[in-house]
Amino acid sequence: MLLFISDGLKGSADAIQTVFPKAKYQTCFVHVARNISHKVRVEDRQAVCDDFKKIHQAVSREDGQKAFDTFCDTWKKTFQKSLNH
Repeated sequence: MLLFISDGLKGSADAIQTVFPKAKYQTCFVHVARNISHKVRVEDRQAVCDDFKKIHQAVSREDGQKAFDTFCDTWKKTFQKSLNH
C-alpha cells in the first residue's frame, strides 16, 4: 500500500489519486493542528491543541474515536463556525 501525507494543499489529493489511484492520502497532523490553532482564540489555543493531540496519541481506533467525540463535544459550542468548515 502506498500512503501519501501532505500539507493539505488544494489539488494534492486529486493529483495523487490521478497518478496512483490505489494510494491512500491523508493530511499531515502537524498541518491540521496548525490550522486549528489559527482559528481559535489565543486564550483557548493551548487547551484546544492539547485536546486535539489526544486524538493523534490514541493507542486504538476506538480510543481515537472517543477522543475525537470528546474534542467535538467540548469545543463545538465555542467554535461552531470553525468546526463547520
